[in-house]
Amino acid sequence: MISDEPEFIAQYLTSLSSRSVRYGANHTPFRPHPKLLKRQPPTTSRVQPVEKPAVNQEDLTSQSTTENAAATIKVTVKTLKPASQFEIFNLKLTDTIATLKDRISQQRSIPMKQQRLLIKGKVLNDTKPLAEYAITDGTVVHLMIRAPATESKSEPTPASPPLAAVGAHGISKSSEDALKQAEVWRKLHNVLKEELGEEDARTVVSRFLQSEGWSGVSYEQLQ
Repeated sequence: MISDEPEFIAQYLTSLSSRSVRYGANHTPFRPHPKLLKRQPPTTSRVQPVEKPAVNQEDLTSQSTTENAAATIKVTVKTLKPASQFEIFNLKLTDTIATLKDRISQQRSIPMKQQRLLIKGKVLNDTKPLAEYAITDGTVVHLMIRAPATESKSEPTPASPPLAAVGAHGISKSSEDALKQAEVWRKLHNVLKEELGEEDARTVVSRFLQSEGWSGVSYEQLQ
């Protein structure tokens, strides 16, 4: 017989703890109110910023200048009297205005001394490069043809040997005429086809014919 009440309570609770707990069918588990829950701030990971490698602007400028200098452009030349228009190919931005006049002289038989080139009404200096006048691919340059100077009577000078005529693409006129024949391009196409394959050879020849303006020749004629 248990004499002490606290001892009795302790033994009773011990016996209860060893028994399994069974809930009734209508039992609802206790859930605390959401407002009573302690809110925790979301954890954010600290992302270390990635340092970008430094870019040397001088190197980029130098590279861009070199690429522009190596690129070739075409210039459209327009005349008012007589009204005409033609193109000069394979010019570089480093070429001077005098070089452009020389190409015009070779292609159109207009002496350089009679040529006066203008852009938007501004006369172009022979010693300046094309890049200084912001001339790019397709730029239109106007040509004024001066009247030839009157020649004074003097002893005749020996005639200089004639220069080979230069075509619009910077090659001899005879070679340019040959490249207008489909047979020449057919031979070139066959060589490229052996080295590059059918698809790449067709791409190279088609783009070249389109970009350089070889009139009268199409890729279909090469088949």
